[in-house]
Amino acid sequence: MPADFLRHKATDPETLAYLWLALDNRRSVMVCGGSGSGKTTTLNLLSLFVPPDARVERVEAAAGQDRYESMLAAIQRKPEYLLVREVQGKEAQLAFQAMSEGLGVCTAIEFPDVGSMVHGLEAPPVNMPRTLFTDLDVLVLQNQVGAGDSRRRRITNVVEMVGYEKDTNELITNTAYEWDEGTDTFRSTGHSYLLEKLAETKKVTEVEIAKDLKGRAAVLADMVRKNVTDPAEAVKIIRAYRPVH
Repeated sequence: MPADFLRHKATDPETLAYLWLALDNRRSVMVCGGSGSGKTTTLNLLSLFVPPDARVERVEAAAGQDRYESMLAAIQRKPEYLLVREVQGKEAQLAFQAMSEGLGVCTAIEFPDVGSMVHGLEAPPVNMPRTLFTDLDVLVLQNQVGAGDSRRRRITNVVEMVGYEKDTNELITNTAYEWDEGTDTFRSTGHSYLLEKLAETKKVTEVEIAKDLKGRAAVLADMVRKNVTDPAEAVKIIRAYRPVH
């Protein structure tokens, strides 16, 4: 639940509010991290932010052919959102293809950082075209930090996939939020391509989008203060939120 997630400092209210805002507007989010980094926990939490009236397909099948076929069947049913527990290999390419068709995809993948994910999926046997990565909106990097009894899980970076530079064959990315190891706190970098695009798409000002983000962050912080740990109550609070423009 959001209150537990925030109380354990996996991230802060504003960063989580940003992910809520992205998913609420049918943007695709992928959680990327190594084994034991907490990807599944984060993915389960993010699924709460999908609008309740949306057409959603969930794929829980184990890795391999069953999951790939389940994903393919789910995409063919033309949902608005596709939620997949985790993707590997050709399943990942299928997830990116679903994003390119306009689905809001929320899933996880096991790579430690952006570079290793790109190189891993570009290599055989997947051979995924680099341009396909630009269909992802947000990549959440999650890691297990510290050592021994001080180990803890943190969202270390929230990276926006902005575009592709053909001349250099480079992906253009923007880090919107990052974790500071020295202070164990989170901060906005001050610029978000996704928030700019949302303002443009929704035909509102960036100030109004910022106000919406702040409102969601306040709701999440209030859930921590009130110790809202009941799943049904948490969902009720999330669904009751309405942005004020």
